[in-house]
Amino acid sequence: MNFTAWQNQVNKSLLSEFAISIDDAGIDDPDLVKAHSQGLSPEEYVSWFSEKYDLVSRREAADHFLKILSR
Repeated sequence: MNFTAWQNQVNKSLLSEFAISIDDAGIDDPDLVKAHSQGLSPEEYVSWFSEKYDLVSRREAADHFLKILSR
């Protein structure tokens, strides 16, 4: 997969799972180029990034919000 397609998939995964874009997350091109050149899949990169920065998924946030509302 070329870099542009890879980067687009990373962005789609971030938006889908965490409701943030690459820009929102502050990820710069050199970091993306490095991950791409290391052979990480977009999903592996998003997983690594989310663990490193302890991101809360959309689903986790929704579940938490629903628990609060049900009190």
